Amino acid sequence: MAFTGLPTGAGTKIPYNVKLDAEGRAAAIVWEMPAVPDSPAGEWTMTFEYGSPETAAKPSAKELRPITDIVYTQLNT
Repeated sequence: MAFTGLPTGAGTKIPYNVKLDAEGRAAAIVWEMPAVPDSPAGEWTMTFEYGSPETAAKPSAKELRPITDIVYTQLNT
C-alpha cells in the first residue's frame, strides 16, 4: 500500500503493534498512522478470526485419481 503526502523526513517507518490471541497467533495489528492530506492521524486496525478447525472425510479409492507428471512439474517450479 502506498501513502502519498507523508511529511518530508517522516521516512517510511510506520509504528505498529501486534496483539496475540491465547494460542500465540496474530489477533490484531494496530498501525499508528500519521496524518496525510486525505486522512487524519490515528490508529488503523486489522483483526483476524481463525474459527475452529474443520475435519475432512478421507475420499474413497474411487474418488482418487493419479497425479500426472505435468502437475509435479508445476508444483516444483
